[in-house]
Amino acid sequence: SKALAESYFGSEKKMIRFDMSEYQTKESIYRLIGDEEGGSGLLSQQIFANPHTLVLFDEVEKADPSILNLFLQMLDEGFITDTVGRKIVFSNTIIIATSNAGSEYIREAVKSNKPYETMKIELMEELQQKGIFRPEFINRFTAVILFSPLTTEQTREVAKIMVNKLKIRLETEKEIKLDISEAAIAELALKGYSPEFGARALERTIQESLENVLAQKMISGEVSRGATVKIDREDIVAN
Repeated sequence: SKALAESYFGSEKKMIRFDMSEYQTKESIYRLIGDEEGGSGLLSQQIFANPHTLVLFDEVEKADPSILNLFLQMLDEGFITDTVGRKIVFSNTIIIATSNAGSEYIREAVKSNKPYETMKIELMEELQQKGIFRPEFINRFTAVILFSPLTTEQTREVAKIMVNKLKIRLETEKEIKLDISEAAIAELALKGYSPEFGARALERTIQESLENVLAQKMISGEVSRGATVKIDREDIVAN
């Protein structure tokens, strides 16, 4: 989502994220579109102020059904009306909804090497049979994408991206250059590999096995501004 926001709108900050586990009651809809007393809603307020943005509804299956009905109008007609009568237009937004519904099915289907299209059809049927999503809700989206668990090779590529971002941050904020070997990155990927939790576990591993080590070196004075820090596999294994 961040990459898409950067590609379309110029910055990954051009993204508004809503954790839908926080909207599990019927009354929580007012937090999105405002209350009857004229209080501003988080969704309507931010889209009104930033109409060119990416909107991410995370773990959408946890939201109250009444909120999903609101999404039907948003996706079908391209706008909603908030409680103060403003027309909130979504024509210039990209809307993404993520869901962990069916994740166990996906894991088992991947293990049994089911073709992607078969997985997709069976998963959609399962979600509708269990009443998690109504057909009219799913059909409002341009596409439904199934994400399989990351492979070790994909995890290594994600690790490279994360480490490169850390390199840029260190050079920009601390004027410190990070020289990390391919073997060290591979070890980070190995330590952080988690088919169940994806790249979240890798992010924590990089914090614990790399960022914390760099922070200790800076605090101790071993590394100062203008220095180059070399990190190899042995440094990652030891932390």
